[in-house]
Amino acid sequence: MRTTLMAATAALAVVAYAAPGSAGTAEAEKWVNEEFQPSTLSKEEQMKEMEWFIKAAEPFVGMEINVLSEGPLPTHDYESTVLTKAFEEITGIKVNHQELGEGEVVQAVQTQMQTNRNIYDAYINDSDLIGTHSRLQSAVNLTDWMKGEGKSVTLPTLDVRDFIGISFTTGPDGKVWQLPDQQFANLYWFRYDWFKRPDLRAKFKAKYGYELGVPVNWSAYEDIAEFFSEDVKTIDGKRIYGHMDYGKRAPDLGWRMTDAWRPAGARELRLGLAGLGSMGRNHLRILSSKAGSRLAGVADPVPDVLAPAIAGTGAEGFADPLAMIREAGLDGVVIAAPTNAHLTLALAAIECGVPVLVEKPLAGTVDDALRIVHAATERGVPVQVGHVERFNPAVLELGRLLQAGWLSTVYAIVSRRAGPPAPSRTRCTSRGRSKPSSPVRSTGSRPAPRRSSGWRAGRRARSDSHRRRC
Repeated sequence: MRTTLMAATAALAVVAYAAPGSAGTAEAEKWVNEEFQPSTLSKEEQMKEMEWFIKAAEPFVGMEINVLSEGPLPTHDYESTVLTKAFEEITGIKVNHQELGEGEVVQAVQTQMQTNRNIYDAYINDSDLIGTHSRLQSAVNLTDWMKGEGKSVTLPTLDVRDFIGISFTTGPDGKVWQLPDQQFANLYWFRYDWFKRPDLRAKFKAKYGYELGVPVNWSAYEDIAEFFSEDVKTIDGKRIYGHMDYGKRAPDLGWRMTDAWRPAGARELRLGLAGLGSMGRNHLRILSSKAGSRLAGVADPVPDVLAPAIAGTGAEGFADPLAMIREAGLDGVVIAAPTNAHLTLALAAIECGVPVLVEKPLAGTVDDALRIVHAATERGVPVQVGHVERFNPAVLELGRLLQAGWLSTVYAIVSRRAGPPAPSRTRCTSRGRSKPSSPVRSTGSRPAPRRSSGWRAGRRARSDSHRRRC
């Protein structure tokens, strides 16, 4: 058996302020007597801790904090409805605890890390993300924070060793990045005969310094994955790989496969990009600067668009994206080509076992989208769609207000995108439509209209920003 934890992750964020609420000893005593029982602490010990909370919270009375967790789950339901109310009444700090599906929580975390835009102040997310937090340093390192900046708001009697499974929220750097909140068990399948082979056990111990066996923390998972993938490589003439999974590589678990389950210190992920239109250029900028991966291939049929991308990133260039998918040895591919090419490219990537991120929409028709979904499910290849606006802070806040009933009956909603323009000549916001301020290419020359061909067939040539808008 192995243990997977749901863990609370503190994130660097900007918090909002609301009107101060009442807080004090009377409220704490009510909760201790009516809700926080039974307890291993006496009521006197509980009240002593409550008094500490009240005093420590005084500088922050009126603060409002937004938290996201997976749900609905009984543990998180209790946190969002009962504990948030208790915390506000005792400390005067309001906590808005929202629950969404697992995939949406993961996407929100990843979006906040990649964009540095505050969406939530804290997350309760799977500890599978421990590798990401440790590598990217985009969340708060709780070990150092509780000793330094956060010492005045860390309960003196808190002992992280009291948490069951704290090793699973401790990164390879030895720092605690998450506090265990809920745990559940999953089967850990492994080749017992391989783990017992004297030659493999000796080779593993010589490299890592401990016995080969069922892993007890994430670092051990990473070591075992690396050992079988990079050192053993073949057994009985067959290529083997070490990794963690739930029995089948379901698309909804694709994010796990590239996170804590990837061997620490292994080679960088090789990523590919199909399409260098307005959204493709955004992906080009991000993919070429991500730690832990490198842009191995870019594809676009327009030579004067492809050339500067190759020169600026060192990636291999392809006029045909199908050739890139099949020949570049990719660990993942972003499809930012025209919508009518999504089906062909996604199916090709799935056939090659390459995880896919598709720019919205997934496909041009519902039938084509279902073909992609069915193929991904059948082959167990992760496929995700870039619906990043679902995590736009303004949209999330509107949803929260609607759910809370603040806006009464809603008959219609009219919205307008607003935000600072990008520094380039094409003003793009997040993943939305482009608003060209000049019909010129990034190379400075205006293209002559011409007929599209190949994977761009059927699209009329226009200015760069519109012609290749995906």
